[in-house]
Amino acid sequence: MHLVLAGAGHAHLEVLRHFGQQQARRNAEAPRLTLVAPDAITVYSGAVPGVVAGLLRPGAAEIPLAPLLARAGAEWIEDQVTGLDAGRRLVLLGRNPPLPYDLLSLNTGARPVTPPGSVPVRPWRGFFAALAALDPAAGRVAVIGAGVAGVELALALARRPGPHPLLLEAAPELLPGLPASFRAHAERALRLAGVSWRTAFPVERLDEGMLHSLEAGMGQVALAIACAGALPGLDLRTSGLACDAAGFPRVDEALCSVSHREVFGAGDGVAAGLPKAGVWAVRAGPVLAGNLSRALRGEPPRPWTPQRQALMLLGTGRAEAIGLWRGISFEGAWAWRWKRWLDDRFVQRYAGAGGGWL
Repeated sequence: MHLVLAGAGHAHLEVLRHFGQQQARRNAEAPRLTLVAPDAITVYSGAVPGVVAGLLRPGAAEIPLAPLLARAGAEWIEDQVTGLDAGRRLVLLGRNPPLPYDLLSLNTGARPVTPPGSVPVRPWRGFFAALAALDPAAGRVAVIGAGVAGVELALALARRPGPHPLLLEAAPELLPGLPASFRAHAERALRLAGVSWRTAFPVERLDEGMLHSLEAGMGQVALAIACAGALPGLDLRTSGLACDAAGFPRVDEALCSVSHREVFGAGDGVAAGLPKAGVWAVRAGPVLAGNLSRALRGEPPRPWTPQRQALMLLGTGRAEAIGLWRGISFEGAWAWRWKRWLDDRFVQRYAGAGGGWL
């Protein structure tokens, strides 16, 4: 049986770890396993703001894939998945011939809506390259999208040299859909960091240093980072898989395609009725690994009932974090230490070494 993993997202790290443990136990179940990913490393998104703010060493959010692949006995194809022919069970690649599979797992993530002239926060390689090339004297950095990821990124950018960043949101308020108490903590942190923001400003494009919306413009922007909306990292509407209107493959409670039972998926790149947030990809990892093993043995997958709420911790760019749990907001240095522990534990689990915090 040939199991192909498309993408090296958070859930697939756990799948590789799972099969590595099976290999260590000399389990006869071990399949032919292939990972398709364009980079030899994957980035843990929860630690990216710490790197941007200078609280983490450069590269401390990176997890090398080679040790995980070696332990799992997996082959790595350095390429980009460009499509899928579900009827013929072929993964379409950018530079290599189509790759046949018996079982397929999708963990290709989502990408933000990117107005012309802006840089998407993902893929991470392009984002970090744009940040490294930025001249601090060239002008402000604008973050497009004031959800949790956008607010945390703006607070991290405020720690860097140069003018204070600008935060823009199309909705009438910051952090749409979150409690007012959490928003109040975040607004206080933004003011202390010198971050200015503007709501009801849907960015259309960045043109010669000016951000344009439908009704107004805003000048002196050196770099605009798109951090809002969710489009599929891999649009599979023409693949034969059942997808939602945006192109996200639809999976059931067992993380199995509703139309093709040999295809599984997890994380932001599938439509599973869960929020588009890294925590759900992390929690889906063991479920996905277990159900792929069952499918290899010819057993039916087991359904997953995820909890509907998750702890939210937003770093402020200094030694504090803002949290939300079951509608209760809180803030403090202790919350920052909690976030540090959680992030470092994740990186250590897969990279095998932690202590990246300065």
